[in-house]
Amino acid sequence: MRMYAPVTWELLQTLLAANTSLVTQRRARRRRAHMQDGDEDSDVEDDDDAEDGHNVRNESNVAEERNDKGEGPDEDEDEDVNMIEKRRQAVLTMKTVICLSIVAQSTNQKCNALQAMVGIFLHACSTPENVVDLLSRFGLSVSRSTIYSAVKSLSADATKQIKQAGSTLLTGPVYDNFEYESKHLVPTLEKPHDTLIHMTSGMLLRL
Repeated sequence: MRMYAPVTWELLQTLLAANTSLVTQRRARRRRAHMQDGDEDSDVEDDDDAEDGHNVRNESNVAEERNDKGEGPDEDEDEDVNMIEKRRQAVLTMKTVICLSIVAQSTNQKCNALQAMVGIFLHACSTPENVVDLLSRFGLSVSRSTIYSAVKSLSADATKQIKQAGSTLLTGPVYDNFEYESKHLVPTLEKPHDTLIHMTSGMLLRL
């Protein structure tokens, strides 16, 4: 998109960046926060560090570890700030792609690559039909009929590939019986307990 519409891309990037002076001030605050607090950023939480168990350490311990490793006093802070900036740029790029995709689909209904992926994802997540219809009207997803057609086409392609793999006699079928409980939002008197569905799944494994 950036290659085919560079002017529009830069325009959307500028509009989504809002006030550049505020962005510059935010970067300066983050850098000062990193220099004061060590590895923890006071404005943005890093989920990866939280999962790895990196807690806030005092400045003396951080300085000793850096001296043992031979690193400069500001290398870790610069890396963290750069990581935050890369993350911000990635989010800005995603927003720009979404805006351009909405404009492209509004001009030509066949330019729906992003909307088709979102629609398939919503179908896989069993999203309610009202939500799908709303996102479709917003231009973020294709319609339900298009989703059903795409799923039908993908199923036909998958069936063809399975038949071709089975004809090679290099695969073996594997079956699994499982139970699925279909929960109803509003219980009815006709089927008060008919919520457990018995199903069998199968797949082919290469021998």
